[in-house]
Amino acid sequence: MKKLNNPGTPEYHRFKNFILGVDFPWFYNSKSTHGGTESDLSFYSHVFLGGPVQPDFAFPGQKRYSNPKSEYIDSFDEVLEQIFQHNQMEIQQVHRMNANAVHPVKGNVLSEPHVDHYFPHKNLLVYLTDAGGDTICEGESHTPQEDDIITFEGEHYMVPPKDKRRVVLVVTYS
Repeated sequence: MKKLNNPGTPEYHRFKNFILGVDFPWFYNSKSTHGGTESDLSFYSHVFLGGPVQPDFAFPGQKRYSNPKSEYIDSFDEVLEQIFQHNQMEIQQVHRMNANAVHPVKGNVLSEPHVDHYFPHKNLLVYLTDAGGDTICEGESHTPQEDDIITFEGEHYMVPPKDKRRVVLVVTYS
């Protein structure tokens, strides 16, 4: 797990304020992972770029290839490119781009450990709120602060927030 620098550009702040605002469209998901169990966390999401899925996990609308899903994808792409450039990252392919929101959960509930795709990839998370909600990957934990950015690869899960809404941008890439 590696912490990246957030360039904090005007485009980033404008995009962040839009996502956290009242006009941003969110969509309910009853489970945080494909094939999740009944105890899996529910959350709200906005898919900008739908990632490819393994055929046996596909449901209507999902494909083996990435597919733009949001009219706001270009704004996200601009911010993402600024993050990659600022951190001197050479990226071959972006596979998926989401905004996810998890509301506070009482008790010792966790999301299910998972990998996002069936092929080698890395994850990037941008924490838009200061709600907490650790991200755990391969035994390493990150306690987020607002505007933190991390990248990692491997099986991971999250601890839901206790008091506030946790909003993150999620990107998978190679």
